[in-house]
Amino acid sequence: MNNSFTFVDFIGWFAVVLSSLALLPQIWKAWQTRSTKDLSLLWLIMAMVSALSWLIYGILLPAQALVISNLIGGVIVLLLLIMKFLFG
Repeated sequence: MNNSFTFVDFIGWFAVVLSSLALLPQIWKAWQTRSTKDLSLLWLIMAMVSALSWLIYGILLPAQALVISNLIGGVIVLLLLIMKFLFG
């Protein structure tokens, strides 16, 4: 079994980090302004279903990068959904 970290692995984990952090500025802005009126509820629901689907796919493969990125992404989208209902 080859345990070396390849360029392809690097690209995958780089994508994990970026996709996991991509929504943090939105969380921060929603928290600071206590407003989520500009966030589409439909988009949030679709993003949650997408993250859950990718998470299940990553578990079934198994693909650790998919699992981690979509677990983190799903939690972030869930936080945005909660804020949507709290802040309106």
